[in-house]
Amino acid sequence: AAVKLHSSASSNGDLFIDGSTDLAVGGNLSITATTGNITQGAAVAVTGTSSFTTSASNGTTTLSTTTNALTGAVALSSTGSSGNVTIDNGTTALNIAASSVGGNLTVTSGDSITDSGVLTIGGTASFTTDTTNKPITLNSQNAITGQVTFATTGTGGDVTLDNGTTAISLGTIGSSAIG
Repeated sequence: AAVKLHSSASSNGDLFIDGSTDLAVGGNLSITATTGNITQGAAVAVTGTSSFTTSASNGTTTLSTTTNALTGAVALSSTGSSGNVTIDNGTTALNIAASSVGGNLTVTSGDSITDSGVLTIGGTASFTTDTTNKPITLNSQNAITGQVTFATTGTGGDVTLDNGTTAISLGTIGSSAIG
């Protein structure tokens, strides 16, 4: 079934986490949607690792609340060419663990973006740090097959990409898009 992360258990498929702090997990979090998408109705905070998997072909994961705070490594998994994943980690640095996304990957963080495992992306990939001088470092011999775009700000907003043996296709990057 589909999973919607929410601050109250009001409808079928909602996952309600409450320990007097809505959607805050003091350890690791692993979520799998077997027949639908993963969405959210409130910010998620996890101090340990996080894993988000959609098992159904073309199931999507959309964690776009700008106050999310996933502190540990985050693993992402989807299948199908429309199995897109969008994640905004608020002002918290984002460490993407080994992940396989069948569709497009869109990542935003108010701090640095790094990888700690190989990212295998079937579609396009977009990485944005929306705070000054935060780097994007993806150096795990990744395999991103679609166009890759980056956006950083400030002179310390550097970008490092190792795409392994997969050809790199850079999307349009404006002259001020990378610090």
